[in-house]
Amino acid sequence: MYDEEKAMTTESIDIAYNKLVSENYLTTWSERLVEYGELEIPARQILKSLSFNPSGLSRETLLNMLMTGQESSRVEDMDYLLSKVLRMLENDGYIMKKEAVRVFRSPLLRDYWFNTFVQ
Repeated sequence: MYDEEKAMTTESIDIAYNKLVSENYLTTWSERLVEYGELEIPARQILKSLSFNPSGLSRETLLNMLMTGQESSRVEDMDYLLSKVLRMLENDGYIMKKEAVRVFRSPLLRDYWFNTFVQ
């Protein structure tokens, strides 16, 4: 969208940003999750929840989300699964721990995720 003859403005940057997060330029971030195997679904649940909450979510909130529909006796299994998925998402650059919450590492990726998988 860059044009040497036109001055770059806040509006042109916003247009370019919105185009980027609403198109297929970032699809590899979604495609990569297929490699998570059985952990793909919980990883997508976590990313979807985080895309709703730019300020992040606590580990406890994420565990409660994964426990939805599960028997309370599975809490240890779900806690282990959460630990594993969070570590994978952090190591792969999707999210990071910021104080006591997990957040998307990049606002661009968060907005892409929200636009693609939530809206």
